[in-house]
Amino acid sequence: PRSITVVTTGFHSRRALMIFERKLSGLPIRISIAASEDKLLGPEKWWLDKHKRSVYMQEFAKLFFTWLLTD
Repeated sequence: PRSITVVTTGFHSRRALMIFERKLSGLPIRISIAASEDKLLGPEKWWLDKHKRSVYMQEFAKLFFTWLLTD
């Protein structure tokens, strides 16, 4: 089968993989993610920083609605 590598930040990698898997389902394509490091939005104590908390909550909402609405 053919393959595709999606390059994104680790922060967006779960949602990106979900989108590509759903849109390319049924095709003989192997999907992999190459996640880059995001030094500004790392997972370390994101809940203690107001900006990081906001960005993480937005990404959680996007992930949920991608899961809910992507066919």
